[in-house]
Formats: sequence, C-alpha cells, structure tokens
Amino acid sequence: MPLDRNVPHGGIGVIWVRKAHMPGFQNGTTMCFVRPGDRSDPEKAKGNPIGWPIPVRFISKPGIQGQVDPQFFPDDGTTIELVACFAKKIGELTAEDLAGASPDYATPELVKYHLAVFYDTPPLGDDDVVTVSRLKHLPRR
Repeated sequence: MPLDRNVPHGGIGVIWVRKAHMPGFQNGTTMCFVRPGDRSDPEKAKGNPIGWPIPVRFISKPGIQGQVDPQFFPDDGTTIELVACFAKKIGELTAEDLAGASPDYATPELVKYHLAVFYDTPPLGDDDVVTVSRLKHLPRR
C-alpha cells in the first residue's frame, strides 16, 4: 500500500489525531488508541491494515462531518504501524488491552467518557463495542 499522507476522513491508510493527543504520538509514548465501533476490518472504511506504515495527521480545528472540513497542522511526518487491532466490548477491556493509552482513556471507564467527548455522543456502556489499535512508532517520513 502506498503511503498517502492526505487520505480523506474515513479512508484507509491514515490516522487522524486531535491536538490533545499530539504529544504522545509525536514523542512515541502513545502505544494504543481507541475508536468507537468495530473498525478492525482493514478493508472497510476507517479500517487500517496491520504491518503497514500509516501516516498520522494532527487536527488543528475539528470540522463538522458533511459540512465543514477539519483543518490540520502541517504534516510533521509522524508515522506508525499497527501491530494489533481488535474489537471488544468496553466492559471486557483489560489493563493489558489499554497499556500505553493516553491517560484520558487508560481504563475501560475512561474510554466511555473519552469517546463521548470526542464524538459528541452520550457516554457509552459496558456492552458497546470499541476498536483498540496497538501500534509501534516508525521513523518520521
């Protein structure tokens, strides 16, 4: 898969990250991230393949889906590779699943509220499914 650093939202082959999480991705301390729903199929929209370099783009100003495009910080070359990606109910998440997560979603209880804030939805419950993506950091490209 070619490395395209400008894939649109929902496309395969890029991770969009809000500025609150930018430092952890840039300095290599974030080792996993969580998204709502089952995004574990790399062939479907919002999925990403395991073992391929994936550009990380940092959102400077969120958009409004279908109305206003987000704005991005200049591309700094941050690149990751997924080493694991799985869907699981929030109530079944373990400390091991979330190891290396940002502090605002480092526990299953925090995942419920983190995703609600980021996606402007009511808090999720224990039976809601999320996707956990475990990663390694690659040299900047």
